[in-house]
Amino acid sequence: KITLFARTAIDLDLNKEVIILPPLPGTESETHIYKHRCYDYFKKIILESKKHKRFCITGNPGTGKTFFGRYIMSVLLKEGSELLVDDASYPHLYLITRDEMNDFDVEWVQNVDYGRVAGRDNVWCIIDGKPPRVNHDFDTGKLIMVSSPKDLNIKNFCKPVNITIKVYMQIWSEDELEECRSLIYPEFSKDNLHESYQLCGGIPRMIFKYTLDEIDDMITASVDNIDTRLFRYISTVSEGDVYSHNLVHIHTNEKQINVIINERTFFKLPYTSCELKFASTIVGNKVFARLKEFYKEETYKFVFASASVSLLGSVRGYMFEIIAHNELSAGKTFLTRSLEKHKKSSRGKELELKLPRLTTKNCYTVDDIEDGKYCKPVAKNFETIDAIYIGKDYDFTFQMTVGRTHDIKQHGYELLHERLGGESADHTIRHYFVVPKDTFKNFQKQPFTVKKEERGQPKNVVNVKQWITKRIEQYVLLLDVAMEICELGGNIKKFTVQGFYERNIKNKDILNNIGLWFDSKLNIDNNVE
Repeated sequence: KITLFARTAIDLDLNKEVIILPPLPGTESETHIYKHRCYDYFKKIILESKKHKRFCITGNPGTGKTFFGRYIMSVLLKEGSELLVDDASYPHLYLITRDEMNDFDVEWVQNVDYGRVAGRDNVWCIIDGKPPRVNHDFDTGKLIMVSSPKDLNIKNFCKPVNITIKVYMQIWSEDELEECRSLIYPEFSKDNLHESYQLCGGIPRMIFKYTLDEIDDMITASVDNIDTRLFRYISTVSEGDVYSHNLVHIHTNEKQINVIINERTFFKLPYTSCELKFASTIVGNKVFARLKEFYKEETYKFVFASASVSLLGSVRGYMFEIIAHNELSAGKTFLTRSLEKHKKSSRGKELELKLPRLTTKNCYTVDDIEDGKYCKPVAKNFETIDAIYIGKDYDFTFQMTVGRTHDIKQHGYELLHERLGGESADHTIRHYFVVPKDTFKNFQKQPFTVKKEERGQPKNVVNVKQWITKRIEQYVLLLDVAMEICELGGNIKKFTVQGFYERNIKNKDILNNIGLWFDSKLNIDNNVE
């Protein structure tokens, strides 16, 4: 099987969108590989990097890491390299070589000979789904690992940071899944793909291998299995199991990003940053409902404690939004501050806003908005707001954020214009940015932006619609999660961010992100240049 694979690989056109390879040990059918958008970049750094000798390809299970492993094997064979293949599904360790007559030879390699063979100049080691056979101090060979983010597999492999780069396989977009469906799974319904994607997110293995009912059953089982260990996974990546991987996905940067730490600027290469997000809106709602029912205090503590950890920004933001919906409709009093420059008497001063207890209503269209109720758009249909309350004296709109900036899409307000009174109305609309305590003090007035589809205009709108300028006033509203913890019976005086993470997180790198990240570490970070 391996010989046939090698012979086939060197004759293939690897620039095609779909690459068909014969089966390898552990499989009985051909492998159809759809070239994900990250393949070319991964190939480039592997072939061209002069600094790195170890390449770790990781990410969510089911995104195609093993398929990339077979693709890069084909690339290296075409380049004339020899391969030492160590796959968890193979019965033996195999060395693929080529003689002067261009014929391939495959031989078993004993474990004791691994280091000697791996150190040859023309040999590339491919490791799939298992720990490496060499220690972290082995620096003479060229190694590629494809694996889920398990510490057992990748921790020691990535330890020599000066010669290692770790990249993340990106979650698939719906457009990529649709193209893959049309090319490889034409019998699979486009409507079924859309429904599955809405439920489980961009994991091709789940979408093309299981029915919608089976996916729903897996997610339900994963949600039912939730306990406080979920906080450990979403804060470490490496602690996940099959349940947590179904619920939380690893997202990465597809372009180079700049990182400013201690007034120094570093740049992170594409696909080297890691951010965790819920698999879908449906999954996020199910997870939070479970956490709220059984672990409400610990959930609020997580949102409070994760302010300093960029890895958790999306998950924290999602949980914060759901907490905000619960608190804003519960009949409580909040501190607010006007962001308008013309309100000199109140700008910068903290004012109390007392909201009545409100009935929550989910709204699918603008016409569903009902006076006197706390109305929540379904699936971000209103684009600009997360909630709206139309009262007797004021119309309130709410936008939740854990960041220091959050643009307002002008188009969203245009959709709401008639429901907010139309051309004849002149009453004030208060736009509240609902933020946590770490953001409240320095939050500033935000710009209006245009839709992405409106080309030819700058992103920030200079000439804002006259009715928007006249009627909408921006405020920032404090949702103090620490106070909510106290109301739940928690003792915030005994609760510290560091303590929370020491109890729930094993990964020291995450702890370093909470104010303990020293320059000495930054200078040797394998993903920071």
